[in-house]
Amino acid sequence: MKTDERYPLRTTPLYFVLKRDVNLEGDGKVTRVAKEGDAIYVTVRDRAGKAEGSITLIFDAPSKELRAWRVVDWTRGRSRKSCWPKCNRA
Repeated sequence: MKTDERYPLRTTPLYFVLKRDVNLEGDGKVTRVAKEGDAIYVTVRDRAGKAEGSITLIFDAPSKELRAWRVVDWTRGRSRKSCWPKCNRA
């Protein structure tokens, strides 16, 4: 039987990028920054411990535009969302 589980957004790593005022330095704890090829990876965890898991934001190095993100949830389940090249367009 397939079931869906729902959690408040504040308890997920997506909270960092979906909230009105994004402040990774204040709300999150940056645990990794790496440059690989033409991509910059920034991994963030919740500083307050309210959200389990982490989110890795993947930016295009030359333009600094968001390409995609990867989420690792509290069960160590992984998901990835790519929005390149439309992430930063109005």
